[in-house]
Amino acid sequence: MRNAAVGGPGLSALQALNPTLGSVVIDGVSVACAEVQTQEPEFDAEDASSARRLLLRVRGFACSAADRGRLVAAAGFPGGSFYVMGSEFVADVVEVGREVRSVSPGTRVIGDNSWPGVAGAAWRGGIPTQHASREYLVLHEEKVIAIPPAMETADAAGFSVAAQTAYALVERVGAGPGTPVLLTAARSATSLFALDLLRRLGAEVYAATTSRGDDAWLRERGAHAVIHLHPGPDGGVEEELLEEAAAINGFECVLDPFFDLHLAHAVGVMAVGGRYVTCGRRGGAAGGHAAAAYGAALEVAVVKNLHLIGSSLGAREHLRRALDDHAAGELRVPVDSVWGGGRVAAFVHRACCDPERRGRAVYLYD
Repeated sequence: MRNAAVGGPGLSALQALNPTLGSVVIDGVSVACAEVQTQEPEFDAEDASSARRLLLRVRGFACSAADRGRLVAAAGFPGGSFYVMGSEFVADVVEVGREVRSVSPGTRVIGDNSWPGVAGAAWRGGIPTQHASREYLVLHEEKVIAIPPAMETADAAGFSVAAQTAYALVERVGAGPGTPVLLTAARSATSLFALDLLRRLGAEVYAATTSRGDDAWLRERGAHAVIHLHPGPDGGVEEELLEEAAAINGFECVLDPFFDLHLAHAVGVMAVGGRYVTCGRRGGAAGGHAAAAYGAALEVAVVKNLHLIGSSLGAREHLRRALDDHAAGELRVPVDSVWGGGRVAAFVHRACCDPERRGRAVYLYD
């Protein structure tokens, strides 16, 4: 079976087998990329251990922001060892265990990333797999959800983590009609899903981005205004970037996928009693803030009575709502580009490094 893999120098020896294989530089680290063949997993539908498990054939996958650090770490793997990438997928059900009732062979599914998990359950909460590019996966039936038959494969491949996370973020930040919302990392997949939902809720969304060429595009997607951020020397953002927003007397809500890039500055433009929600950090070599900056941000939060909210992934209901909205034509999937045919390095570059990317890059198996 095929796997989209990254690794160190040992993996680069595989380039002799396929001229499309190559490498990509992530945060200054060269990572070898390849489509690697491995043995298919064993699956016995009648075995008691498989009673509620599924054999899936992956048709497409994508990498979320959290994958970036794992890909960089793989460059240090010894010898010819490698890391199989991917945290989002769309797959066909091939076989089911004898107690499976929710899906059947032929059903198309995506991952259910519900967090936290259910106490005492036979499955773990969170992302079903961090190796979603394995062409065949064996997962518990509770870790997938069926998708509408009409959903495009590319849309489904980059849907689950970003959509489920975005719906949870919007719910927790509590924005409604007329609420001034600062939406950071506006071209990320999570923020673009959130923008669609915030627009339908009637919020007044200010989309913050370092791009200078996306104003019309972001407004078309529902942004009330676009705020241009200025990249700082460490890969973060400079403080003056949000000064133009001061005229609204502070944001009632901030939705920020990357707290290490924006928290220290966002609190300064928030209204008293405002709500800030984040789902993680960008990480990597760039974008870090010193502990002193976080301390200063907390001091501002105390003075302003701010609510700082953490939100990891989302519940199954968030994913189900997102799928229903997409089926109703009310949620656009931000697919940036589609890759395949062994072009793993080009896919990784677009997914993890290209500043022009809008939303998700996805990889499809033919």
